[in-house]
Amino acid sequence: MKQNTKNKKFHLIIFGCQMNYSDAERLASVLKELGYQETKDENQADLIGIIACSVRQSAVDRIYGKLRNWQLIKEKRPLITLLSGCVLERDQKKLRDKFDLFIDIKNLQGLAENIKSLAPEQKMALPDFFDISPSYYSPYRAYVPIMTGCNKFCSYCAVPYTRGREVSRPSKSIIEEVSNLLKQGYKEIVLLGQNVNSYGKDRQKSGAKELDFPQLLEKVDSLAGHFWLKFLTSHPYDMNDKLIKAMSNCKNLSDYLHLPVQSGSNKILKKMNRHYTVAHYKKLIKKIRLALPDIAISTDIIVGFCSETDKDFQENLKLAKELKYNMAYLSQYSTRVGTVAARLYQDDVPKKNKKERWEKLNKIIEQQSFAFNQKLIGQKREVLIDMVKKDKHEYINIGKLSNYVAVHIRTKKPLKIGEFYPVKIKEAKFWGVQAELKAKDKIIVVLGPTAAGKSALAVKLAQEFKGEIISADSRQIYKGLDIASNKITKKEMAGIPHHLLDITTPDKEYNLYHWQQAAFATIEKILAKNKVPIIAGGTGLYISSIIQNYDLHPQEPQIRDCPYDFIIFGLSPDRAKLYQKINQRVEKMISDGSVAETKKIYRKFKNKKLPALTGIGYREIIEYLDNKISIAEAIDKIKQNTRHYAKRQMTWFRRMERQGIKIHWNQSWAQSKKIIKQFLAK
Repeated sequence: MKQNTKNKKFHLIIFGCQMNYSDAERLASVLKELGYQETKDENQADLIGIIACSVRQSAVDRIYGKLRNWQLIKEKRPLITLLSGCVLERDQKKLRDKFDLFIDIKNLQGLAENIKSLAPEQKMALPDFFDISPSYYSPYRAYVPIMTGCNKFCSYCAVPYTRGREVSRPSKSIIEEVSNLLKQGYKEIVLLGQNVNSYGKDRQKSGAKELDFPQLLEKVDSLAGHFWLKFLTSHPYDMNDKLIKAMSNCKNLSDYLHLPVQSGSNKILKKMNRHYTVAHYKKLIKKIRLALPDIAISTDIIVGFCSETDKDFQENLKLAKELKYNMAYLSQYSTRVGTVAARLYQDDVPKKNKKERWEKLNKIIEQQSFAFNQKLIGQKREVLIDMVKKDKHEYINIGKLSNYVAVHIRTKKPLKIGEFYPVKIKEAKFWGVQAELKAKDKIIVVLGPTAAGKSALAVKLAQEFKGEIISADSRQIYKGLDIASNKITKKEMAGIPHHLLDITTPDKEYNLYHWQQAAFATIEKILAKNKVPIIAGGTGLYISSIIQNYDLHPQEPQIRDCPYDFIIFGLSPDRAKLYQKINQRVEKMISDGSVAETKKIYRKFKNKKLPALTGIGYREIIEYLDNKISIAEAIDKIKQNTRHYAKRQMTWFRRMERQGIKIHWNQSWAQSKKIIKQFLAK
């Protein structure tokens, strides 16, 4: 129920980490449910909220500056101010009276009643925190909280006091949210928690049947065919072999890990109450890099922690050099009242020393970052665009690689924010890399109805343009199904490599998703040899899954941009000639021994309902073997069913044309060569 908030606006200011960003999205959703509209202009807002961060004093200091401005506004017009987020009790006491509302971020369901106390006419019941559907600020990157709070109680950290103990969100809710995001076309999913590695333990201890973090990670990874998956933040104490194995199994998990070490000194780690040693941490990094050789690893390091000596700091430098971090978030220690360190330890490292140590460590990280970025030069990568800036007659497109390295791409026309683009890394910088748009690799497709002559044309094209052939035939994938599927022979291959033939046995399940993923992998292998991939076949669904880049797993197929430039040649003889070819092919199949082939497969697997045996040319012979029809009737049925199948194939190909896909039909050899030369040179 929304009352009397029509045309009222809210503005949120976010300090701190991605968790606060995610909290703000849920707070925004609640305010919209109450009837408020969001504005980016603070001066237009009727309600201004701060999602605060007590972890660093600088963030708290900025709040006081805002409060002075708001007090002046309140003297001229009504304004509600709201404070929430990660706020220590000491800061709460100082700030609470200066805001109209203070909301525990885990208790957003109380927001409606709090607003009611300021404006009694507004009333609404709200769900629990994790059940609130967030109002996402980005249309392509989503921060999805999987847990909140922390049980580690690091001596310098405010989180256990501001967010409480670890509370895991039910995995069913997480999976549902991510699934919906991926259906909406989101490109990047970031799973959030103060310590994601311990996800699920609290629920398991209470008797709930819940996934652990490795299981959740693999489950989320499997929700779609292609997206970027990240998680923040990990604690070394809970990083284990099971999680490392899960990371290596994930196909969408980005090649980036943030694993905070905080100090390279065992003495300081013990004072920080980090629950691990330097040796343990180094062993973890070694395991991770063994499982994921190309991974980029970043860390957090606090310099100048209580009683840190020059010798302790040298341990920081030594560890940073040894582990070759390409990125690190460095901070100079500052006391946070309310933490264990503030009660027990003296902040005895002079500010001057902290600054000097920070600069020395930062210089090493910069050098290592540059060295890491240099290794990327020449690589073909994928970039997700975050920002576009005009620079005279060009555009600077700014984004990130999957390993979190920043990228700048100069183009004549602006790229689309929130989209993936293929790039080639050209130059390394300390801050990231310069790249150029990479032209899409090219593939050739040969399609047409059965018996049209596709295989012969594909071989001829492969000989002319240094290609290799990928079969797009749903029956020729099976070992032993050679004659009735009209599988190409060694002689007909003429020395040209053919792929995706004989890749499974008739008793094994092999669906479109399996074929598509194998085809994409094969295309990349052929391209790596500087050869031209040629897809040839009559199974329209297989061909469309590549050129229309179906997102198949596990939702309903969705069409996406093809990762390749493609050109399609179609063969479609006139009907009388095609039917004559079909009849001749069926007669040849019978004379070549298709009855014996079917009998052998049938007897071996003893299951006539196998998908492999339900295809034309096999199911009719099985009827004959079961004495249901004569061999002459079986032959006639094969011819008739093949003609019907050819019609269905052409219907599929015509539908592709209606979808805007260009097919070059029945070109002469000279025309085909000319068109392909122009295509490859483009």
